Amino acid sequence: MPLEPLSLVAALPLGAAVATVRFHPNRRILVATLAGKPELRFVRYDKQDHIESGARVDLSGAPFDAIALSPARDLLVTCGRGRRTEAWDTDLPSRKPKSELSWADATALGFVRRGEVLVLGLDERALVLEHVEFRRIAEMRTKGAASAVAQHGEKRVFVVATAVDGGADVFFGRVGTKERSLRFSQHDVRYAVGFSVRAAGFSHDGRTLAIVGGTGGVQIETVAFPPLRRRVRRRAIEGAPGSPGPADGIAFDPTGSAFWLGDPTGHLSLVDVGSGEVVSRVAAHDGPVTSLDVRYTRRMIATGGADGFVKLWELPDAPPSRSYTEDASRPITEEFKAWHPLWDGDDVASMRALGSRDP
Repeated sequence: MPLEPLSLVAALPLGAAVATVRFHPNRRILVATLAGKPELRFVRYDKQDHIESGARVDLSGAPFDAIALSPARDLLVTCGRGRRTEAWDTDLPSRKPKSELSWADATALGFVRRGEVLVLGLDERALVLEHVEFRRIAEMRTKGAASAVAQHGEKRVFVVATAVDGGADVFFGRVGTKERSLRFSQHDVRYAVGFSVRAAGFSHDGRTLAIVGGTGGVQIETVAFPPLRRRVRRRAIEGAPGSPGPADGIAFDPTGSAFWLGDPTGHLSLVDVGSGEVVSRVAAHDGPVTSLDVRYTRRMIATGGADGFVKLWELPDAPPSRSYTEDASRPITEEFKAWHPLWDGDDVASMRALGSRDP
């Protein structure tokens, strides 16, 4: 059952529809991008959750498809169709990136392993890069264009969702260390989803993978992890025909029994993991919620909307009996090989297909 509802603590107009909003992992900064514009907005908030505009970086070229901030360095990485992948200094924002990576047309990215590794999603592949010089560690084999990257709570495991005919595929990878070097291995399972994926995320205990997407409403699927057994799939929220799907992130509530998503009706909706039903809704934006990010250490959610606002929300406290610790997900690593003994399999053609694209 849901806890107390979210509470709004701050709102800031940016003057144009927000495409993406992300928390800086270590500072009281939000970074936002605007729809259809190659522009970065830096938003500051203080201990009293007062929010104000910071630096603004106007660029040329195509808009950004995705951004990610490193928890290991003061670094922002951006990518998009028709753009090179670029790294920016979040401490001293300027029109000139700190470095340009060799790869263009990336559509999704995310940091894993506490920021030591950047996963860059391209067409038919995802690159696994170390975070200092962005040297390529490995290439992950996928199908279709990447649409989302999500990290497991164990910090070394991640997923990449890609768009394919009839829905999406979700691929699993892991980055560990051997002889002090980062090593990558790819899961032997390709999990098929019956709709286009906009966002994915793991519960605090690491035992549930939630996937959201679709158009003209919101479709959700929850998956038991690591056996990768579907728990529920349903169309959770109806929208107008042709309306956008959900926001580009999800946030589990402190109990892990439900998660928040942003929907095209302008609400933040709390979805029960077991049933897939919407159990609570909060009016959030005047128009679709386009982006959502969470910072669990501060119990905060940030949202961006088509109405041009960035908003901060406070998550309720977890009951003491349901509090989360990072250690809770570590035993799951040992379960991978029990469920999927071909974790280090080499051949894409040999990957076992799980899930289904049936509605």
